Amino acid sequence: MQVRVLPEEPDFGYSHVADFGGAPHFVINKLFKVQTGQVKYYAWRRLTTTKSQSIIIRHFFKSERSVFMATSSMLKKCLMLWGLLCIFFFAIATSMLLAADTGSVPLLQGRSQIASRGQDLGRLPDATPVKLVVVLSLRNEQGLKDLIAAQNNPASGFFHKFLTPPQFLAAYAPSQKDYDSATSYLAANGFSIQATPNRQLIIADGNAAEAGAAFKTELHRYLFRGKEEYANAAEPQIPSGLSGVIKGVQGLDSSMEEPAFKVKPLEGGVSSSQSNSPPYNPQQISTAYDYPNTHGYDGSGRTIAVATAGDFNDSDLQTFEAQFGYQPASLSRVCISWQCPAVDDPETTLDVEWSTALASGASELVYIVPANNSAVSPSDLTAEYSQIVTDNTADVVTSSWGGCEFYAYDGGQTAQEDCIFEQGAAQGQTWFIASGDNGSNCDVDGDFGVDYPASSPYVTAMGGTTLY
Repeated sequence: MQVRVLPEEPDFGYSHVADFGGAPHFVINKLFKVQTGQVKYYAWRRLTTTKSQSIIIRHFFKSERSVFMATSSMLKKCLMLWGLLCIFFFAIATSMLLAADTGSVPLLQGRSQIASRGQDLGRLPDATPVKLVVVLSLRNEQGLKDLIAAQNNPASGFFHKFLTPPQFLAAYAPSQKDYDSATSYLAANGFSIQATPNRQLIIADGNAAEAGAAFKTELHRYLFRGKEEYANAAEPQIPSGLSGVIKGVQGLDSSMEEPAFKVKPLEGGVSSSQSNSPPYNPQQISTAYDYPNTHGYDGSGRTIAVATAGDFNDSDLQTFEAQFGYQPASLSRVCISWQCPAVDDPETTLDVEWSTALASGASELVYIVPANNSAVSPSDLTAEYSQIVTDNTADVVTSSWGGCEFYAYDGGQTAQEDCIFEQGAAQGQTWFIASGDNGSNCDVDGDFGVDYPASSPYVTAMGGTTLY
């Protein structure tokens, strides 16, 4: 409640001020000087609000000493007669101040490109389910970057001295206090919260109205590239008190990622001779790229994580292994949604088969999130990547999923996933991510750019070659 200081008047008694419409009871005291002609008065103004009105009680004194005596007397009366009420109302006022929004600051990710380039079809219904992945800022991120550089410098005393997940958590993960603050803010806005062990992500399930209220925007429907999508109509904002705590948010739009390498069936579906690009078998690929397995090495003693969307059919893998003579030491599924999706995806089958072929003897962990017609939500992949670095079981991680970096930045994906890849690098994991069928020509409505996350400085981009 904002209190207006009224013009001083050299009179005594009571004066009605304003109707506060049932405001709470407060006692606010103010000491000020009044000068009338050549005479200065010291006035003690007490504003008392009742259920529907407030009254100014003005007491004027001609000396500072009389002011002191009067105020002391008033204080005693307040303590004796109003003590409990004063304490009670002070607690209420303090709570109101702490809960008040002291201002908002924008997140760097800005407005979704779906909103910028699409045709606005109106507001998304408030009850539409929305799943957000909120990323928190790392502590001492520059120190982490310096550590990663030292870990990869043979002349450094930190060379290949990698961290464990608990060591990373203690030194660089968001603090528990910051994590709790962000979690409480989202919960207060109606979201159901799923915490992550590395404290980098908060997975929040809610609806469009709650997402708009939490991030000071509205979610609208848009016609974008011939399909109806949804996105944040304005750049997302957070309370200033969470500035430096929340780094980005995914899920405010309906953008999807696709496999960076798309499986193309042979023309006619019969023989390779009918295609301009005949398929290569594992031995040919190994020879063309001089893989270690052509020199007697295999994947024994190592663990590969395949980060993917959609399941694979065991019989397909068994057929592949029988055809070419490769076999993993072990293979397990890790389903991020607690239940593996029922639908198989050809890209997952391809990744698992070729990981087996080129690193035969390695153990494989296939991390799976749901896919929809060979497309996946970036926020699901972010949660999957976070789980991989938290588990820290795999030495090598491979993923064939990605999208235009241009969209990934505006969707908050780059801010979130780079932090996860930094954790993986500091822990000694090697990440390989496909650069995409189009390389540096990822089409953004006539503009071109690279794929993300292949463009992240903390992963190795794979692709960009053609065999003849």
